[in-house]
Amino acid sequence: MNVMTAVCSVQTEDCDEEFWMTEEVLKVGEPAPDFALKDDHGCVRTLKDFRGKELILYFYPEDETSGCTIEAQGFRDHLEDFARAGWQVVGVSNDDVAAHCGFRDHHGLNFRLLCDVGRTLSNDCGLMSEQVKDGKSRIRINRSTLLIDENGRFLKVMSDVYKRQASLRVNMLQSFCRCFAASERICCYGVGVVNRSLGKSMSIQKASA
Repeated sequence: MNVMTAVCSVQTEDCDEEFWMTEEVLKVGEPAPDFALKDDHGCVRTLKDFRGKELILYFYPEDETSGCTIEAQGFRDHLEDFARAGWQVVGVSNDDVAAHCGFRDHHGLNFRLLCDVGRTLSNDCGLMSEQVKDGKSRIRINRSTLLIDENGRFLKVMSDVYKRQASLRVNMLQSFCRCFAASERICCYGVGVVNRSLGKSMSIQKASA
């Protein structure tokens, strides 16, 4: 993976902060980093546990915040749709097991939440940033979604999602997953798709991230 350093200022209705980022550029087709993290039941999970099916691994800043709650509820409400298309959903934040349990039970979440308390996976994916607001600095996850195929390789990377886009992103993911699970077994990679049975490249219009 390549490493780049970016400095940017973000001003939206959701955020008025400066970011100092050292970002791992995740590329489609590359292997996803392995991990060993506790889930919301206290069980240690690794990437291998999710092999054999496509995986939606979504990163969010913090349990019980407004944008993260909306996003989690979207995945909860459409989990059966993702499952029918052959996809697993797993959330990741820097919260601990107790916080995840409370978040899960409060909102009736029906998918696993991983505890990246040490920020290992978040840093390996380049999703942590130093954020400065009102002169105070904090390190936080950038809301992002990684789509990983059954062999543990990146299919699509969706990064820097603001909370007002969270529900829209879930809808976009549904469309992508339906496309991937279509009867002709189309495999979507970035702006193009590959027909698994014929091995031929086809072009489609890329959905706006």
